[in-house]
Amino acid sequence: MIRTLLAAFAVVALALAPIAATAQGGGKIRVVGRATVEVAPDFVTVRVGVQNRAPSPTAALDQNSAAAKKIIDFAKSSGIAERDIQTDTVGLSQSFKTVRDPGGNTRQEPDGYQANNMVLVTLRDLTRLGTFMRQVLDQGANNINGVSFGLADPDKAATEARAKAVENAVRRAQGLTEAAKVKLGKILDITYPASMSGVGGEAAADLPVRPMARRIAVPVEAGALQISAEVEMVWAIE
Repeated sequence: MIRTLLAAFAVVALALAPIAATAQGGGKIRVVGRATVEVAPDFVTVRVGVQNRAPSPTAALDQNSAAAKKIIDFAKSSGIAERDIQTDTVGLSQSFKTVRDPGGNTRQEPDGYQANNMVLVTLRDLTRLGTFMRQVLDQGANNINGVSFGLADPDKAATEARAKAVENAVRRAQGLTEAAKVKLGKILDITYPASMSGVGGEAAADLPVRPMARRIAVPVEAGALQISAEVEMVWAIE
């Protein structure tokens, strides 16, 4: 008998629980707001270097070191600050060549040594990039391995993106509650993990460059950096 009464009370309690929650205004709405702002980069980093092969490891490393020093000295003499010049890679490895014997079989034989030096150079004046990449070739560089655009102060754009993401979340929440014929209550929670990715945008523009006499500057487009923010907001529903 006691067990039967307890079971009956449990069923009644479960049935009344949703009614109590509704009466207390326990409804919530959770919305994710997103926004992206495009900002022109204000610096660029180019990876330049030299790669050589020589019969001995010492010769290969010495030749490359001399060439790398020439590139670094040229960058400094061009007005680039020392803090914007950084050694990125110093490598030395044995080279091999494929040899085919009279029977048609192939084998790998040592073929000297290969040295590699790469330097990261940051330019604060983007208009110099095309000319600089052409000029370093005259200093002995034979390897240009990509450029990377960036912002000196990404926080300013990130703050703008977060604010726009909040505005987007509010608009979405208002639209949902109006459609549901309910009223948006107070904000219960806000979280905002932001992320940044540099990609070329549709607003990319040709960079003006100053070509040297009888030299052609490398054409470069800075494009735009996209800074995105995603904000999750939770409101009470009245």
